[in-house]
Amino acid sequence: MLGFFVSLQFNKLSMPQPIRFYKTQLDTFKLQVNRFNKHLVGLSFIRLAVFVLTVIGIYFTYTNWQITAAISVVGIAAFLITLSKYTDAKRERDLNKALVKINEEELRIASGEFHHRDKGAEFQDSKHFYSLDIDLFGNGSFFQFINRTAITEGKTALANLLKANNITNIKLKQEAIQELSSKPEWRQLYSATASLIHVEVSAKNIIKWLTQHKQFLPKIIRWLPMMFSGISVLFFVLFLFKTLDVSILGYWLLLGLFITGAYVKKINVLSSQTDKAKDTFKQYSQLLKQIESTSFSSELLQEKQQKIQSDHKKASIIFKHFSKYLDALDNRNNLIGAIFGNGLFLTDLKNSYKIEQWIATYNKTVADWFEVVTFFDAYNSLGNYAFNHPRFVFPELVDSHVCIKAKQLGHPLLQADKRVDSDLNIDNE
Repeated sequence: MLGFFVSLQFNKLSMPQPIRFYKTQLDTFKLQVNRFNKHLVGLSFIRLAVFVLTVIGIYFTYTNWQITAAISVVGIAAFLITLSKYTDAKRERDLNKALVKINEEELRIASGEFHHRDKGAEFQDSKHFYSLDIDLFGNGSFFQFINRTAITEGKTALANLLKANNITNIKLKQEAIQELSSKPEWRQLYSATASLIHVEVSAKNIIKWLTQHKQFLPKIIRWLPMMFSGISVLFFVLFLFKTLDVSILGYWLLLGLFITGAYVKKINVLSSQTDKAKDTFKQYSQLLKQIESTSFSSELLQEKQQKIQSDHKKASIIFKHFSKYLDALDNRNNLIGAIFGNGLFLTDLKNSYKIEQWIATYNKTVADWFEVVTFFDAYNSLGNYAFNHPRFVFPELVDSHVCIKAKQLGHPLLQADKRVDSDLNIDNE
C-alpha cells in the first residue's frame, strides 16, 4: 500500500476548511450554470431571428440576385457566428455543471455517504498479501472512499498504486501529493474536463493500433492532392467563363474518384479506427493542455511535465492537430462532400496521408503522453485525500531503531467523532 501516504495523526475539529471550500465552489458554479443557461436562451433566440430575417430578406429580394446573394452571405455568416458562440457557451455550461457535481459529491462524501461510489471490485485479488485484510477494495473500502479518477486508465493506475507497496522515492511522492493538495481548483478543473468526453477506445488499444499501423499511401500523395485541386479549380474557372465544356470537368471528377477508389478499402479501415479514437485524443489533448499550462515546483511533477514536450512543441498542440485530421477524415461520411471532395480535391487521400505521417512521427511517444495524463489523474485522488484531511500528517522517514511511531492513530474511514484514536510504537525486530 502507499506507505508514504498513510496518515498517522488525527485531530477532531469542527467545520474543517475543505467543507467551506466545497460549499463556496458549489455556490459559485451553480451561479455560473444559471448564467450560461440564460445566455444560451438568448443565443438561441438570436440564431432563430437571424434565420427568419435571412429568409424574409431573400423572399423580398429574389428578383435582384446581387442583393439576394449579399443577404444570403451575411445571413449565413451571422448564423454560423451565433452557432459557434452557442457551442462555446454550451461547453462552458457543461463544464460548470460537472464542477457542481464534483463539489456536491465531495460534500456528500464528507458527511459519510460514499458507499454508492465505485467499489473497485475488479481490482480485488485473493492472492494479494494485504488488500483483503485492510478492505482496500469492495463495499465500504478505502478505494471507494479515496477514488476521484475521471478516466479508466487513471482508475487502474490508482488501484495499482494502492497495491504496489513500493517504498522507492517516498519523499518525491510525498512532495508531489502535497503540491497537488494545494491546487484544489486545478484538480477539479482537470477532473471536470476529463468527465465531459466519453471515449470508446482505451488508451492501451490506441497505443497498440498506432504502433502496429502499416502505412499504405505512397510518398506521391504528399503533393498529388494539392496539384489535383489546383487543376480542378482552374477547370472550374474555365467552365464559368464558358471556355471549357462541362464534360471535361465531369471526366476530371471521375478520374479523381478512380484515384481515390484505388485505396478506398484501406481508407475505410483507417477511418473506422480513427472514428473510435478521435474522442480519446480530444480528451487527452485538453488534459495535456492543463498540465502544460500549470507551474509545478515538486521534482516528480516537473519531471512528468517535461515528459510531454516534443521537439519544443507542446503535446496538447500535437494532439489537437491530430484531432483535426481525424475530424476531417470523418467528414467523408457526407455523401455529397465525399463525391465532390474526392473527385475534385482527393480529400480522403490528403487527410489519410496526414494521419499516417502523424502516426509515423509520434507513434513511439504517444504512450509517454498517455502515461502522464494517467499519472495526474491517479495522483489527483491522492492530492484530494490530503486536502480533505488537513490534520493528517505525512510520515517522516528516520534512520533509527524505531520502525513506526505514531500518535493519535485511527482508522481513516471512521468518523472523527466516533473512532477511538491511540498511540502506536513498533520497534524494529
